[in-house]
Amino acid sequence: MDTRSKIISAAEAAQLKYASLVHGYFDPLTADHVRRLQELAAEGPITILLDSPQAPLLPAGARAELLAALNTVKQVIIADETQINAASVIDERTSDLLRTEQLMAHVKQRQNAARD
Repeated sequence: MDTRSKIISAAEAAQLKYASLVHGYFDPLTADHVRRLQELAAEGPITILLDSPQAPLLPAGARAELLAALNTVKQVIIADETQINAASVIDERTSDLLRTEQLMAHVKQRQNAARD
């Protein structure tokens, strides 16, 4: 299977149901990110909303391909110049909201620590 087929548009994402939404830079994708995504995947399918930092190490397309290659990830959406945001793409399930926020906070903390 060509995992690049898991990289979808916002219009395709709007048709999804019951997917956990994870938002982040994943620049670079680390082993800790993979472990956290595996934990979330135990609860159901994961969709990644991939954002870009101001000065990315890797282009969004490369990061999307890396994420799509993970078995734990069902789809990847690149938030680019169209300014996609989580609320406009997928309604998050209440049960996933806390876990998503925890993962986002963890990713931001790791990224800030890497900058220092």
